[in-house]
Amino acid sequence: MTGRGIAVSGAAVALLIAGFCLRNGEWITMGTCGLLVVGSCFVLAPLNLQNLELKVQLPPRFFAGRSVHAEVELLNRRRFLDAWCIEISLRFPHEVRHTGHATWTTAGGRSVMKTRLRIPDRASFPEVACEWFSRFPMGLFEVRRTSVSNCPTVVYPRLITPAELQWDGFQPDLNALVGASTGDLFGEPRGIRPYQPGDKAARIHQFASARAMARGLGLQVRAFDPPGLHPDACRIVFHSHAKAGKIIRSDRFERALSLAAGTLAHFQNHQAKVSFHADFANWRHYPCESRVQYFDCLALLTQAKRARQTMAHELAEILNQAPPHQQLIIISDSPPEHWADLIPATQQRAILIDIRQVRFEQRQLNLQPVQRQ
Repeated sequence: MTGRGIAVSGAAVALLIAGFCLRNGEWITMGTCGLLVVGSCFVLAPLNLQNLELKVQLPPRFFAGRSVHAEVELLNRRRFLDAWCIEISLRFPHEVRHTGHATWTTAGGRSVMKTRLRIPDRASFPEVACEWFSRFPMGLFEVRRTSVSNCPTVVYPRLITPAELQWDGFQPDLNALVGASTGDLFGEPRGIRPYQPGDKAARIHQFASARAMARGLGLQVRAFDPPGLHPDACRIVFHSHAKAGKIIRSDRFERALSLAAGTLAHFQNHQAKVSFHADFANWRHYPCESRVQYFDCLALLTQAKRARQTMAHELAEILNQAPPHQQLIIISDSPPEHWADLIPATQQRAILIDIRQVRFEQRQLNLQPVQRQ
């Protein structure tokens, strides 16, 4: 019973008692009518939530930190009684809540609520906890119901591309086995050159061609530098080895998983063959060449739990197994100075991802008052 229901019930009882004591028929009638109203609301309030079903539809997989479409459907399975003023609350992982309101749902009909959902961190859940309540009619009683909606969803780690992969001149030509990007791709604009057979019409520079033809020359096309080079094969090693006595931070592990996901996405976009090795997966080899294998690796990162004891000799053995022609990338939730000495001499060009490059703290703004003249 709500506060309004308590007030109405108290007033009705008070009028009824005062009417009997003072032998006032009007007060007795008013008190009786008030109790009848409270009793009818007590009967109708639970009926408003009977035979209702809630369905939640989400994308089966998406990345953390990105907004996705979510659809909530309220079904009224009753044949004769409509549903009124239903408040809906959905609970997702990481304390994410979404609320909605269905004003009127006809008998045998449905109400649909469309919203945007954003989950900040990785998660995997088979169902969504649902709760709905109603204060119909007149707000005298509040009735609640809870249920679950089957909605298997996988939220992949947030994609963070490491800064080491975004430097200019990244991996120019490490060795002879490195492959260059081919096809219609081109690099930075370099200038203008005369037209050659085979050039595409889209690369013709109209204004330069008009000036050249006025001087008796031919068409002019845009010239570009050769595209950047990228490795054909790459090995990514993820570990949690740290020196003894160092503080373990759980937020850095989540950040390292995001950096690993961003690295996999980076090389997937370049169609490079990647092999992934991680201590939390017992150093098992996970290829990442196709889109299916790419999402399998993301699912592995979603379910990952930090390895408690990663020994130095285990990490050194995995690093020594890397072929010389493969580009080695090492990602860890500890700074590179804790494990850089374990890198073999044959992998001196290995790329070390620094976990301290990403900060989620709120920036301090240095705001100064402006003096008006």
